[in-house]
Amino acid sequence: MSKSPSRRRIGVITTSRADYGHLYWPLRELSAHPDVELAVFALGAHLSPDFGSTLKEIERDGFPIQARIECLLSSDTDTGMAKTIGVAILGLADALTNWRPDLLLIIADRYEMLAPASVALALRIPIAHIEGGEVSQGAIDDQVRNALTKLAHIHFTSTPTARRRVIAMGEEPSRVHHVGAPSLDHLRRSALLSRAALEAKLGLKFTTPTILAAWHPVTILQNTNAEADALFAALAQALGQLIFVYPNSDAGSRALIQFSKQFASTRPHTHVFVNLDAVTYWSLLGQVDAIVGNSSSGIMEAASFALPAINVGMRQQGRERARNVIDAPAETSAIVAAIRQALAPEFRDSLAGVTNPYGNGTAAKTISHILATVSLDKLLIKQPVPLPESASAPEPEEVPLPEPPIQSPPISRPQALGPLRIMVNPAAMSRSMRGTIFGHVSFFIGEQAFPSADYTDLAVAFICVWLEAVVKVFTGQRNYARVRFYHNPYSVDVSSGEKGSADLEFIWHNASTDKLIASLTMRLRDLTQQSVEAAERILQVCDQRGWSDPDTLKLSATLKEAEKALAKNPGLE
Repeated sequence: MSKSPSRRRIGVITTSRADYGHLYWPLRELSAHPDVELAVFALGAHLSPDFGSTLKEIERDGFPIQARIECLLSSDTDTGMAKTIGVAILGLADALTNWRPDLLLIIADRYEMLAPASVALALRIPIAHIEGGEVSQGAIDDQVRNALTKLAHIHFTSTPTARRRVIAMGEEPSRVHHVGAPSLDHLRRSALLSRAALEAKLGLKFTTPTILAAWHPVTILQNTNAEADALFAALAQALGQLIFVYPNSDAGSRALIQFSKQFASTRPHTHVFVNLDAVTYWSLLGQVDAIVGNSSSGIMEAASFALPAINVGMRQQGRERARNVIDAPAETSAIVAAIRQALAPEFRDSLAGVTNPYGNGTAAKTISHILATVSLDKLLIKQPVPLPESASAPEPEEVPLPEPPIQSPPISRPQALGPLRIMVNPAAMSRSMRGTIFGHVSFFIGEQAFPSADYTDLAVAFICVWLEAVVKVFTGQRNYARVRFYHNPYSVDVSSGEKGSADLEFIWHNASTDKLIASLTMRLRDLTQQSVEAAERILQVCDQRGWSDPDTLKLSATLKEAEKALAKNPGLE
């Protein structure tokens, strides 16, 4: 196909219903622009019957589809995700070579987007990226988004803070445009369904309360569905009607879908929808009484409806949010309490006039105008970040970024305290229906608790990783290890010190920096012995209750290594 000499070719990548809902109005603006030749490259879940074959939505909307790329493996593992990227690269290499655009538009943070960005880099096609500079520390999306930012040449951010983050990553300010989130254009420009029309389309009646549940695998965790047990246990206690929508096509999504179906089959007034188009979904946000889960829609779009949003667990950790969001750890009691708060009339009343930090629904026109008019001359060549003239030169002043609305640990400043006690409460351990073992696990530094007294996490999994790290430092295999908690942004650093000592640092992570909360030095042997005793107490209860899973088996093996190391070095100081 010969290229039109007078029109700029712009290719747009879409991989799923989620990004297509955000891209609809930019696509509409680009398709109507007289100086643009538009082409859509559809891949991933769009072509999967398991996820609703949403390619038909693009066809129905009339956008020109240049290539349909089959790449999504019928898998439920992280290996399947990795192979999907590879298959997508092969298909896109041919498709983008055959129809070589002047610009390629990609969006957000889905892992599949690494494929078109990589191909465009090799083919020297400039990339425009939407929604860079945001934060979601509980998913691999965070790293994907940042990688796409560095591969891109033009940036469209949703908030001023996100723009500052992109610039802080070394991108030239003239390339970075704050436009707002394009998904909000639906709320201004699309004809949302009335309550009656929505009821007819979904085949249900809205009763009070009706709660929308939007939950996705937490891809940063080894077990991507580890936090789901607490959510389903809380929803089993919730009153009223529940509406589930399918998760993204990530590792663990098929298991999550099956569990949702089983849950719906036993709980009255519970509905599961494979796919809802953007207009139907945004219309639903306008009719339900609350949204619960870990979807970005609870953060980015719900505020425009003044809709209470219960954000559960770590997936959206660090995102900017309006005051409609109630954050809850992935603990059943906390989620139940958050739902109760969200449904309270006084809370809904308090949201009158809430402002959505992600914009007001005018992004598409700005995106289209910039893509159609930006100079392509030397667009591929990005200028390096200027460095101070000498090591003693002052660094550029940092623009302070807002901290995420996560409650700080009780220790308010760095402290050198002691002694250390590793606190576990085996009697309070519990196991979900799916086998995940929860329990209290925390550190007492003097009289201060970190993260807090009776802090609940994946107790067996955490102590397993903790003991393994301590043993490696104790035996000299490593000089340093960082152990993160699973459910909230806390970690403990262990370093080997002088004369058989261990240096410990207790850290709280937020969106812009890491904060040292406390530190201490103790004998490395004592630390190892305490860790062994904590592991023994946990395993004893698991054995008494007949609980066995990969974490308990691994912890048992690590415990034996630790006991051997202590016996081998009885006098280590």
